[in-house]
Amino acid sequence: MAVTRSWTARGPRRTVVAVRKTAPARHAFLWLACASLLVAAGLAMVYAAKVQRWEGAAQAVNVNAVTSPQQLLPLLESIADRSEREAAAQKVFDFPNAPGRCAMPERWRACACCG
Repeated sequence: MAVTRSWTARGPRRTVVAVRKTAPARHAFLWLACASLLVAAGLAMVYAAKVQRWEGAAQAVNVNAVTSPQQLLPLLESIADRSEREAAAQKVFDFPNAPGRCAMPERWRACACCG
């Protein structure tokens, strides 16, 4: 029977592995701060654009407080024909009051559309 050299050695050999220490990440915090500032600047620009658009609106209407379709007519001035504009205002006004349009849970239903 043949005996290999690995079987004749006594026990495992100890080997030393040299591990180089990596340089500390000196600029990591600086890059993180710069990236955070860029993200914050982007969010600020989006916020400013949205606020500017709302300030430029001619009129804001609380649709929960609308009591007649005539209150919606100024918002629908993009429709040229007056009869179509009135019909659209009537449809928008009737939408929450349409049967089956209530989004309230069964136990909370005390709105005009559900009774």
